[in-house]
Parts: sequence; structure tokens; C-alpha cells
Amino acid sequence: MRVTGVGVEAVVDGCTKLEMFDVSQCKNLQKWLDSGGEDRSRRKYGRAKLRFEVSKASGIEGSLR
Repeated sequence: MRVTGVGVEAVVDGCTKLEMFDVSQCKNLQKWLDSGGEDRSRRKYGRAKLRFEVSKASGIEGSLR
């Protein structure tokens, strides 16, 4: 799926009960991840406990990073 960091942040902003967000299949997030997008969105939206799943669950542990 093609999602940008702006799209991820829109979901975080709109889904206030979200506890874990699996972005492992999202494309176009590498720059957002590399620039600290996870931590930035936690701070921006007051969601310190929100977890982002960035590893692909394909049997081989991998990461978008």
C-alpha cells in the first residue's frame, strides 16, 4: 500500500484509541521513518504509548529501516 508520513499522521490524529499501528506494508515511509516520524507523531498527538510495527511479518524478520 502506498502511504506517506502525512497519511500515517492523519490516522494517528483521527484514531485516538489506536494502540498499535502496523505500517510494515506501507511504501513511501522510509524518509518519514528515517527522520524520526514515529517519535515526532507520538509527541505531536500526545500518544506516548502508541507502537508502530515496521517489521514485515513474512517469516523473515525484516524492517523498513
